[in-house]
Amino acid sequence: MTAGAALAYYVLSHKQLSITATCSVIAYGILHALFFASAAWRATTLALLFLYLLYYWLYVVQTPLLHCQQSFRVFLRRHCPTVFQTYYPTVWVAGGIARTLARTFIQQRMPVNFNREVVTLSDGGVLCLDWVQPDDGVKRDGNRLVLFLPGLTGGSDDNYARMPCHIANQLGYTTVVMNYRGYGVPLKTPMLYSAANTDDLCAVLSLVRQRFPKSSIFLMGVSLGGVLVTQYLCKVSERGYESGIVGALSVSAPYDCFITKEQLELPASRVAINSPLTSIRVELFKRNIDVFTQVADELCYDVDSICKSRTLTEFDERLIAPMFGYKKWQDYYSEACTRDRLPQIKVPYLAMNAGDDPFAPDFSLPVDQFRVSPYTAMIETTAGGHIGFTDALWPSGPTLVDKVFTEYSRACFTHKMETI
Repeated sequence: MTAGAALAYYVLSHKQLSITATCSVIAYGILHALFFASAAWRATTLALLFLYLLYYWLYVVQTPLLHCQQSFRVFLRRHCPTVFQTYYPTVWVAGGIARTLARTFIQQRMPVNFNREVVTLSDGGVLCLDWVQPDDGVKRDGNRLVLFLPGLTGGSDDNYARMPCHIANQLGYTTVVMNYRGYGVPLKTPMLYSAANTDDLCAVLSLVRQRFPKSSIFLMGVSLGGVLVTQYLCKVSERGYESGIVGALSVSAPYDCFITKEQLELPASRVAINSPLTSIRVELFKRNIDVFTQVADELCYDVDSICKSRTLTEFDERLIAPMFGYKKWQDYYSEACTRDRLPQIKVPYLAMNAGDDPFAPDFSLPVDQFRVSPYTAMIETTAGGHIGFTDALWPSGPTLVDKVFTEYSRACFTHKMETI
């Protein structure tokens, strides 16, 4: 199935047919007609192209919406001017799925040198920490540390991780990427990771604090990483101890897992996103199948069924939910939802989400919850996809996320006492 056909199928199957999705189909049709159609069709295509560009300028090019209380707004206006500038998404990339994929294939791979450390956790499991090595001539500030958490199947090798790591390195921050269990090193125990469990993040932060006791910590999480950052900050406030965290940036994090499930099982999203991600998860399981086979009977795992999973929810139902003690996937997803717990966060927390995100579209975003607390804010763009946010004609350089990260992390480190 071609990208245009898949996107058209998505539009026809979506209950809330949107203008943005319709224009996405038109955009792909224009490209086809310009190169393969007759003169009459070319004339029609040019007219449609004009209408698409008109729509782009009137409805897609927007200043991002900012959902927060006045104190956070003032802080961002003083120190993060990018938030208040007009955002121009890459004009020839139309639709949330296309914007998601564009950054993946086009963004420049930044030259970042990592030093890998294998960390043994309290249960005997292991994960990798990739520490960014400073470039020659860059003076490092040992009191500023950035901890980056990647997406569901990502790690330090992904472009969306390497770009902020490169920026943080240039700014002199000590920077480390937390890779999840099974990535970079084989599993030692039959335990992976979930969107509702922050034990591994707690262990990594404990290690970081022991090594850098005087450092201020900035958390950045992307997709699943954003969910884990959110979960952790909610629990920090519940436990009531000093976290040492001066700020957090969450990018494209879903806040309602049930809506995310529904969105990812729509036809186009299932083909372009859900199935590929599930395949990666299943391959991870297969690479470590000997570890799981030893406890399959004890934990009621159906190994064959897990290997045949075709969607993320099937994989979660057959492996992740029972692994973390849930009777069914619905119980797991309920625990992973963070939308109603955002007011519990007590450190400056900035979220970035796009209205056309195929994981978490605009109607799923808990914008009202971000206005309850002085510690939380959300930047909502009209377009951007999932971890996309490209804003150049050829989007190989820093995205809107990278620009916001540069300004916001510097502001949190430098002006933390005036943050709220």
